[in-house]
Amino acid sequence: MAAPDTSNILEVITNFVDTFLQQDSCFPQLADTLKLSQGVSISGLQDVDYPNLEEFGNSLKTLSQFVGLKNIPLPKMLIDQFGQMVQRCEMGIFTEIGRAWLAIDTNIYLWKYDTGTDVAYYDALSRLITNVGFVKPREGVFKSHIKYILVLVTFDEITLLGITFSDIDNADDMGDLLVIPEPIFTIPTDNIEIKVIKGTEDGRIFLGGSDGCLYEITYQADNGWFGRKCRKINHSTSAFSFLVPKILKTYNTSVIVQIEVDKTRNVLFTLSEEGDIEVFDLGTDGKSASRVFYKSVSSIAKEAQSVARTIDEVNFKKIVSINAIEESESIHINLVAVTQTGVRLYFTTTALNSPEMRPFSLTLMHIRLPPGFAASSLSHRPSSVHMSYYKRGNFIFISSFDNKDTLWALSNDTFAFNTELSELFSIIPLNNKIWSMAEEAKVVEFKPYQCVFVKNKTFALEAPSTVTQHIEAPKKFVFLTTQGVIVGYKPRIVDQLKQLLMENQGYDNEAVKSFFLLHSSPQTNACAVALIIACDSHPPGEERLIEWATSAFFHYGSDPIVPSAAYNQHIQALQANKPVVSTPNSNPTSPGGDGSNFMLSPGMSIPRSTDTSFALSPIRQQYVQNMSPQTTPQMQAQNPNFIVHPNVQLPSYSLKCRGLFIYFSRIIRPIWKLKTVSIKVTVSPEGATKEHLASNISIDEIKVYLLRLSSLCNFLRSNMKFSQPESDKYHTNLTRSPFVFGDIQATERQLIFGLFNLIQHCVEVLNLWKLLCVHQFHVIVSTLLKDKQTQLSNMTFQELIVFGSEMTTILASALVRRFIEDNSTTDIINKRLQDLCPSIYKNENALHAKAHEMVIKARSLTNENDRKVLLENALELCKKIGARINLAAICELFQTVHWYEAIVDICLTTAQNCDPQNIALHYYKNKEHMDDQQGKMAFNARLECFNLLLEIYGRLCQQSKAVLSPRTPDPSQSFLTPDAAKAHANTILRLATQSSDELFHYTLYNWLYEHGQNDKLLEIKSSYLENFLKEKTTELQDSIALMDFLWMFYERNGHFNAAAQILSKLADQQSTDISLVKRIEYLSRAIVCMKSLDTRLMGASFGKLNSAGEFLHILEEKMEVARIQMQLLDSIEKLPQPQHYEDAIRVLNSSLHNVTTLYKDFAEPFQLFECQLKILHCAGHEDLNLIENIWRNIIDKELMLVANKEPETQKNLLKNKIRELGSLYLNTDKYFPIELIINILETATQSSSFEPYWLAETLLELNMRLVELFEIYHKIYKARVYGATLDPIHLLQILIYLINQLGHCHMSSSERDYFMSKSLDVISGYLIDCKTFDINDPRVKTINSELNKTRLFLERSTKSMY
Repeated sequence: MAAPDTSNILEVITNFVDTFLQQDSCFPQLADTLKLSQGVSISGLQDVDYPNLEEFGNSLKTLSQFVGLKNIPLPKMLIDQFGQMVQRCEMGIFTEIGRAWLAIDTNIYLWKYDTGTDVAYYDALSRLITNVGFVKPREGVFKSHIKYILVLVTFDEITLLGITFSDIDNADDMGDLLVIPEPIFTIPTDNIEIKVIKGTEDGRIFLGGSDGCLYEITYQADNGWFGRKCRKINHSTSAFSFLVPKILKTYNTSVIVQIEVDKTRNVLFTLSEEGDIEVFDLGTDGKSASRVFYKSVSSIAKEAQSVARTIDEVNFKKIVSINAIEESESIHINLVAVTQTGVRLYFTTTALNSPEMRPFSLTLMHIRLPPGFAASSLSHRPSSVHMSYYKRGNFIFISSFDNKDTLWALSNDTFAFNTELSELFSIIPLNNKIWSMAEEAKVVEFKPYQCVFVKNKTFALEAPSTVTQHIEAPKKFVFLTTQGVIVGYKPRIVDQLKQLLMENQGYDNEAVKSFFLLHSSPQTNACAVALIIACDSHPPGEERLIEWATSAFFHYGSDPIVPSAAYNQHIQALQANKPVVSTPNSNPTSPGGDGSNFMLSPGMSIPRSTDTSFALSPIRQQYVQNMSPQTTPQMQAQNPNFIVHPNVQLPSYSLKCRGLFIYFSRIIRPIWKLKTVSIKVTVSPEGATKEHLASNISIDEIKVYLLRLSSLCNFLRSNMKFSQPESDKYHTNLTRSPFVFGDIQATERQLIFGLFNLIQHCVEVLNLWKLLCVHQFHVIVSTLLKDKQTQLSNMTFQELIVFGSEMTTILASALVRRFIEDNSTTDIINKRLQDLCPSIYKNENALHAKAHEMVIKARSLTNENDRKVLLENALELCKKIGARINLAAICELFQTVHWYEAIVDICLTTAQNCDPQNIALHYYKNKEHMDDQQGKMAFNARLECFNLLLEIYGRLCQQSKAVLSPRTPDPSQSFLTPDAAKAHANTILRLATQSSDELFHYTLYNWLYEHGQNDKLLEIKSSYLENFLKEKTTELQDSIALMDFLWMFYERNGHFNAAAQILSKLADQQSTDISLVKRIEYLSRAIVCMKSLDTRLMGASFGKLNSAGEFLHILEEKMEVARIQMQLLDSIEKLPQPQHYEDAIRVLNSSLHNVTTLYKDFAEPFQLFECQLKILHCAGHEDLNLIENIWRNIIDKELMLVANKEPETQKNLLKNKIRELGSLYLNTDKYFPIELIINILETATQSSSFEPYWLAETLLELNMRLVELFEIYHKIYKARVYGATLDPIHLLQILIYLINQLGHCHMSSSERDYFMSKSLDVISGYLIDCKTFDINDPRVKTINSELNKTRLFLERSTKSMY
């Protein structure tokens, strides 16, 4: 064996508990055991499907799946009424109230079926009663004393009666039943016989008619739109079928004989007399109803026969019963139908890969044949089945033969964790005909559910009864016959062990031994079952049973697990799918059949919670399995945090050890991963809302856990040898006790000892929690610091029990403090706390209370010297407590007297007490190495002290910035003005910086940095600060906030080159936290920093660059590209619906890009043509075709933008755009193709009301040379072709304008001479061209006149020059 490992004993124990919790969570769903796939599967043909208990031990043959049958005769009054029956009788069971009913002719009788007493009747009807229903009414419709609605149906009408009780305030026993004689509602049946009535938990009443339609009785408190408080709706046709004439209605007339409702999915199923099934969707809220799917029995039989070809078709032709399978049992299977021969047909209403959908079909998924179909089976098969019941893996068939019924009870409890469905069954003959059957379902409070997430929907799965049998009573079933009532029970596994112990009068026998071998699997550990009996709260008359169970626990649980050969054979057969030769126990006369040889002990009474929100206590998400049809829980990985020695495997431990852990984990399972508190909102009478923390478990629930845990703790204390010193050691050093893996037996002793201590601590924590609940939990918790409230709200009960020693101490102190604040004596509560939770409420708690008392007294003293002495004594008292001090509470006390010097002293002193050897500093400087657990603990302890001090400092800083005084200051602290708060904050900072605690200095600097107090941080003169900055820079190389601080730090200290480099890096940083505007600001500051350098340093080497000047040039180039990027960003943000371009905006803000990226990824895709031109200009790209194409797009876009505006506005906008772009590119001919621009704009605007020369005038305003502009226009004029869109007359008007600008433009004399000569030459040609124009065009005459005047002017000017 390898060298022993050591670890925290509490972690090991907790990991063991977590492992068993997860083991119980890894149960297969029904779909997994049925091996569902895309096709229809079949089972029941192999012997492993119905194993024989005798294979596991011949002495187990007395065990039955149904026991305790008891006959209770009808009340004598009803027997007399039977003799007076004239025409008809009906009977049934209302298990909700423990009553049976009998309708004889026009009268109905109800009585307690358990005792045959409390007979109530109603005889006000004049017609025969054909059917009876019982429904819990909708909330808010009737008065509170009406608890249920009794629905009486005759051939003519439906009557709704109110049901109340003599003692309605007593939830456990409401007394005698009272029928209110005055009908609530009466509605006609419309000559339709009602065959079945079904109510839902939210008060809906559904009816199955003889016409094959599903009806609903809707009722309300007030008249609705249709003027009626109660009406009948036909859901088989439409929601408003009552408006349609009967002659127009068409539907299937097959009589509905059964209605089943899946309350978890809000789906309703109907079964017709022929065996047809219909599916109705009641909506996600359960308030609607729509017909979804219909499937005939013939199609079902045909589909089943195609799969089970070797099975006679008669087995599928008659469906006699249906049972809804709730979501808590299977997320995929929705319905099971039972045929007359006991064949079960499993259906889904959705799809295997989409169980979260609403129902849309009814698909056969699996065929389960009843016992008797296996090749080697000796059991006869069921026949003439006419009634069935199914829930949580338990099936009951009622079959008929020779006018007598037989009960078939099938259960998979023993093999609930197997990957295939294996069921034990019992056949019990009944001497009567069964008229009605029902389970008396009892709500099990505080029951754990396993959550499964599938496609964003959470399914709460119910764990197998093996896991919850310690809080559940045996399932009670009631059968109604004409002679009376038969009551029977489906036994739990623990009931079977009780039976064997009682039958054999002890534990040392073959039967009990076989039971332990049968239940030797990890989940059905027989020792855990025995513990349920052994830890019972000593019911009268069962002392010997407890003694036998205890002896069996130690006798059969001491050895490692050795499963029986039969069990191994069964498991191997399941894995290999091979048959096992077996003979099912089908003897109808076997013991247990009539219940005479078995006495069922009463189960534990679970108190009913008054808060239904606590009924579901889910396992925390860490242990939730995300399952799909292809993934079973067994395929999920085990808990990765489980710690065991490599050579000590978990299965090696004995059944006894495992049983203890299993039983403890099952007791604590509902709350182990449950959050301790939740936020509740209360509304005052004035309408104001207030949030407070409320306990997630009630006092009643705590009592249940305490009862079980205390019994288990007493069991261990009475039967295990634990030395007191070890126990004391556990309480004094709970979280640091080492766990050493040695040999199996030694390790097991440590495990059991550790579990015993954990149970003791659980009891203490729950006792404390109960005390808090008794003394107004929400008030006590509200006195905690906000961070402690947050911490508590984030804690699970596991974390509170295992790691919450500080929190439990704080809670205990808060409870005592509430007594102090109420001026009540604390003697009683102190004694109570020390008795119930001695390891939580210790001596140091008394010192805390004394210090509290002294500070409270000091607040009322007026003599300053006396006050100071008292406070200093309180401080010294606090220092004596040492590292275990409740620092938060003490600091809160000192704040009430504004003694912040003491707060600094006690915080830093406590930090040193937590780490006297200064291990935390070594841990910090070694980069918090994960292997150094001791250093980590010391570091965290000191850090908590520092953080508390810094939190107080931060709060003072906030108060110092307050402009107005709070209207309602904190009553625990006297009010501080902003100036006083600032003074106290400065005092704390001054005293803190004087400390010699290096680790505190680092913590302080880090806090100032993270809270944006860089100005105060820069004012500190300490050698620790430089070290902190170096370490912080190494730790957070890309931290934006840190780099922001660093460049300011370097700039303030004159290190401009370092500041510039950081600013440049910030500008280049790829992050969405830095906007583009901020990046440009960083570049600007970097350029300023570089220009602030001494000119002598500009030529010096600068990192990887040749000189600082070169770096400055790079920065300036970056700035130019960044401005282009800014223009792109502005342009995209101005696009219509900018929310569609959020990705592009984010990318542009997240980093700086080069011109290629800007062009290809933004300017080009978003058609930002001006930005494209600017990028080409910046990059010096000289692709003329591309530039001209961009200009075309720019002009086209601008023309589109001004198209709908007034002519003058159009002209001004176009001129402004030309001026804007011309000022940028006019001096670069390649990027301002003037000839192209003129061609496009003149063509587009020549027909407008603009002045012809508007463009030429604009270009001249941009200081374009007159000669150059004239030549371009002249070239355009001469290059015109017939049919061109550009009007030559329009061009001549512009040319004349340009010639006339000769006297208004500045040019050299030579240029002027050239222009005049050029103009004279072209004018002659213009005049000749005018002769070719249309002489009727008035513009031609004007141009001729203008040309002649211009020529005359030019000739005179030329002559005057010479």
